[in-house]
Formats: sequence, C-alpha cells, structure tokens
Amino acid sequence: MCQGKIVFRSDRCVIQLSYNDIIYISSMDHNIFITTADRVFRTRSFTISELHKLLSGSGFIRLNRSFIANTRYIEDVSEKGIRMNGIKDVLPVSRGHVRNVRKSVNMRRRNE
Repeated sequence: MCQGKIVFRSDRCVIQLSYNDIIYISSMDHNIFITTADRVFRTRSFTISELHKLLSGSGFIRLNRSFIANTRYIEDVSEKGIRMNGIKDVLPVSRGHVRNVRKSVNMRRRNE
C-alpha cells in the first residue's frame, strides 16, 4: 500500500526514503524527525502539516500535533498512546485522535 517515496535534505545530504521504511515522524522546534528502523533523520524541508497531507492516503495517521505514524508498524493502541514495532517508547495520541487511530489500525489489520 505505501509505495511512494519521500525526498528531503538532512545534514547537507539529499535523502530518498520509501514510505514503507518510515516508522513515524515527529516535530519539535521547527525540526522534523523521520524515524526508520536504522536511524533518525532531521530535516526542515517540510512542516508536520505538509507531511500529513502528503502521506495521509498512504497508511499514515496523525496522532497529535507533533506525531504522524505509519499504521503498518502500530502494535497496540491504548489511552496512553501507541506501541510500535521496533520502538521502545510509547508515542502519545491526543484524545481527539484515539478513535480515528484505532479505526485505521483495525481497518489495516482486516486488509492484511
């Protein structure tokens, strides 16, 4: 399903990543952090809102103002947040997004 690619600048290099390789994206202090299984890339090429628009039809979901997650990697959704494959931390989900996140994860699991 996630077959696109994203191109951005990180540390003076141009990086090209498959959507499938992205576990989640976070935003802090005008920086975007794109997390993969191997590393975290920092960029200012996009805002979190621009990335949400770009990725919204490709299996990604907004968790809150600062996080976007690839539903393919979501293991569990709770009131405290989500657990993702390969990530030890729990990512926060705002109360307004919990229902939509659960719905998206359930739909993804039914389609697999």
